[in-house]
Amino acid sequence: MLAGGVLIPGASNDKQMTSPADYLVFDVKHNATVYVAMDSRGASDVDNWWPAWLGQQGFARTGLTIKSTDKDQPGLVVFAKQVPAGRVTLGPNGSTTALSTSYITVVTAR
Repeated sequence: MLAGGVLIPGASNDKQMTSPADYLVFDVKHNATVYVAMDSRGASDVDNWWPAWLGQQGFARTGLTIKSTDKDQPGLVVFAKQVPAGRVTLGPNGSTTALSTSYITVVTAR
């Protein structure tokens, strides 16, 4: 599903950013599926802490988890959305804990 996709890694130092609303902006030439993989350790007191913009933009949680070589990282939870050709704007990570990493994005053709 993610194989052959374009990886857009997030900057780990940005993990606790709550703005700007247009944190990550890119263009796709063709219809695509955008996957956003969030660190499950984003909030120490909430199991499903995901930033509100994911749901607001129509991203849905998939059954996928991306494993890490970090022994303390339980895995990145993957969300997906199909998008038409054009501009894609994603919000900030919004983590409330320094234990997490920023999200990564993978874009695949559909």
